[in-house]
Amino acid sequence: MQFDLTKEQGNHRLLIFFTGWGTTPEVAAHLTPLPECDYLTAYDFRTLSPEAIPPLPNYQEVYMVGWSMGVWALDRLAPHLPTPVSYTHLTLPTTPYV
Repeated sequence: MQFDLTKEQGNHRLLIFFTGWGTTPEVAAHLTPLPECDYLTAYDFRTLSPEAIPPLPNYQEVYMVGWSMGVWALDRLAPHLPTPVSYTHLTLPTTPYV
């Protein structure tokens, strides 16, 4: 699994986008996150390891969006993320097997 910190501006909110199977960060490059959020893309789920999660210091709120197989990855990794003040999940499944 890999992570790409697409936007880091020292905000206290973070949006993590878990992409679909076989995609790269470019699949979400056209998205414009909220101006007050830093933006992290999670992709390449061939190896899924909580140790791969980068440090997430100073985030009081973390928003997580899972798309397609990213829903599966989000479900497996969410319990291993550091505990900020608030987590919000949004899942966008595109397969009946998730």
